[in-house]
Amino acid sequence: MIRPRPVVLAALLLVLAVPAAIAQGPAKASAPNPECPRWRAAFAGMPVRMVSVQAGARSIALRVKAADTGERQAGGFQCATPEEIKRHLILFDFGREIVTQFHMQNVPAALDIAFVKEDGRIFAILKMDPSPTELYGPLADTWLTSTELASQAGIAERYAREWLEEQAVAGFIEVDDQTASAADRRYALSAEHAQVLLDRDAPTYLAAYARMLVAAAQQLPALMDAYRNGGGVGWAEYGPDMGEGQEFGNRPTFINALAEWFSSIPDVDERLSAGGRMADVGSGGGWTSISLAKAYPALTVDGFDLDVPAVMRAQANAEEAGVGDRVRFHAMSPADAEHDGGYDLVTAFECIHDMPQPVPVLRAMREMAAGVGTVIVMDEKRAAGVRRAGRRDRTPDVRVQHVDLPAGRDVARRIGRDGNRHAAFGVRGIRARSWVHRRRDPADRRRLLAVLPADRLTGA
Repeated sequence: MIRPRPVVLAALLLVLAVPAAIAQGPAKASAPNPECPRWRAAFAGMPVRMVSVQAGARSIALRVKAADTGERQAGGFQCATPEEIKRHLILFDFGREIVTQFHMQNVPAALDIAFVKEDGRIFAILKMDPSPTELYGPLADTWLTSTELASQAGIAERYAREWLEEQAVAGFIEVDDQTASAADRRYALSAEHAQVLLDRDAPTYLAAYARMLVAAAQQLPALMDAYRNGGGVGWAEYGPDMGEGQEFGNRPTFINALAEWFSSIPDVDERLSAGGRMADVGSGGGWTSISLAKAYPALTVDGFDLDVPAVMRAQANAEEAGVGDRVRFHAMSPADAEHDGGYDLVTAFECIHDMPQPVPVLRAMREMAAGVGTVIVMDEKRAAGVRRAGRRDRTPDVRVQHVDLPAGRDVARRIGRDGNRHAAFGVRGIRARSWVHRRRDPADRRRLLAVLPADRLTGA
């Protein structure tokens, strides 16, 4: 029976615009959204209330529009004008503390989401930016000119034309007639490229990694300072593009391959099928836990992650996938949880290499397995030592330089330790029990899945 510290949930959400980020001037010319009349009616029907929230020692009185029904909460600020967003606050009243997540569809402004307890205390604030402009999506449906794409995406035609021509030259999109004039030339996205750029469920989906690149580039000044002074850049500083980019970059492998991998490990498959207990360390957006819970209907899972927004996304993902009654996520270190009776399976997917102190985590994983469970660690498959690497093998090195090492050193600085100790643990007796699964897809050859009895983990 796990008895973790309680996960922070929200009873109220206060949504307010960040004024400097609100779009200025007239609204963009874009294709009408057929849902906008519905959302505008919901927004107009929100009653006005006076509420009091507690921010530290201060009590603040606010005039808000109350999203107190499912329809009003689904609508929120969708299709509201920048001026309306600037003038109003919306209070989402759920009536009880729940786990929830927010999206930014059809909202032309950056927002701050204040999470409020039932007693009126603000306990967290999440900064959210508008969803990125969608350019590839419309091209997957039909052939479009630059004017038509600009209208659907809500951007200027001149920029749409330049982007389309560059994408066509690069080979990402198709051109119907290269001899046509710039105004009449039509473009489309092939089904094969749409799978890579748009289909989040496809094993070949790669677009999420572009978000990680953008997040890292935005921190280049801070990274330069860290390189000079030996400090770090905290994971939270990279923003949602990094966390969600990593989540959706790994998700296709987890939802498409994980069940097959585990079904090929006879003793683990037998335990999970019989209703075993699993602990997922570094659970992130929860897709490993969710995928295995769907594959094994009797399995119960506890996921652990220190990233509170990721934990909230994970629980919402589990509820949406229909496994929320068997999969729970906890914003805490597994070392701080009580786990009476142990787990049949303890996993860590694509996260050990990120940890500045992996040894305490591995020690906790061994203890959670209670001497009878199985510990599975999946991480990058890398050659030992310094040697000339191929293009694919250089990708993790670039990420380590710009993300993993700086984030690890930030943690190390805050807890008084030195450096990111990727090699601070070892495995004894791996020949006695090891298993490596290589997918047939050569693009996934970096994956390493090692299955070890808990007593084989050392360095703890």
